[in-house]
Amino acid sequence: MYNGGLAAYLGGKPARAVQLWELLKKLRPGDTALLAKLVQAYQATGEPAKRDAVRQELFELRARADEAVRKKLFRYVRDQFTVGALRVMVFEYFELSGERALRYSFSVRNESGSGEAWAVSLGSYEVTTQIAREKGEIKKDERMFHLDGYFDGGSIHKLYGMYKKEPTYEDCRKAVEEVLKSEKK
Repeated sequence: MYNGGLAAYLGGKPARAVQLWELLKKLRPGDTALLAKLVQAYQATGEPAKRDAVRQELFELRARADEAVRKKLFRYVRDQFTVGALRVMVFEYFELSGERALRYSFSVRNESGSGEAWAVSLGSYEVTTQIAREKGEIKKDERMFHLDGYFDGGSIHKLYGMYKKEPTYEDCRKAVEEVLKSEKK
């Protein structure tokens, strides 16, 4: 069922993938890889309420896992989509941690998978957050977020937006699509 769902999903039939993966979920309710695939499939079928419910299950399973499992499962593939000839794989990080915490990383390649990869990410850097707190732009329990592009092996950086609260995934994906279409500077 897992492989059949994967074939359906990759073959452009996410609704069929959902059917197979929902059946499999009844047999393997704690399978984190399966839950991650369901998040992707519900995104592709335009079912945000189901997507968010399964995403919440995935986060709760990880939170209950022992430390070794949590270290290995620090992110998952939330979404995959194309914009023109560009193929995008979206990683969502379970925790905002460290000086340069990430929520999403949109890894971009051309359709064939060859060529140089680059990324657009939604992150929350501690220094930016601290400055915004000191300036009174955000409260002590809030974080600043920014959408950044990294090109040429990370040697080129572009800032596409600053946010005083975490944007929704939909808003973030829309902004990244605008970046990829050269509509967002």
